[in-house]
Amino acid sequence: MFDIEAVTDHEAFNTPRARDERGMTTAEYAVGTVAAVGFAGVLIKILTSEEVREIILQLILALIQFFLGQLPTVFG
Repeated sequence: MFDIEAVTDHEAFNTPRARDERGMTTAEYAVGTVAAVGFAGVLIKILTSEEVREIILQLILALIQFFLGQLPTVFG
């Protein structure tokens, strides 16, 4: 059968470092999530600005012209 004492008395669980850092994983996920949401907010703000939209459109049109040799008729 399964011996609970063998698991709780294991050296890895009794080291000071393992005992002190048990909650760190949750804290690291929380910090990472907050950072990702903040970065997404900044990215959305930048990408929805008219200047950035124009730059992205010009880049896409330049790539189309480079690879196809001409612009599609939809863009003139």
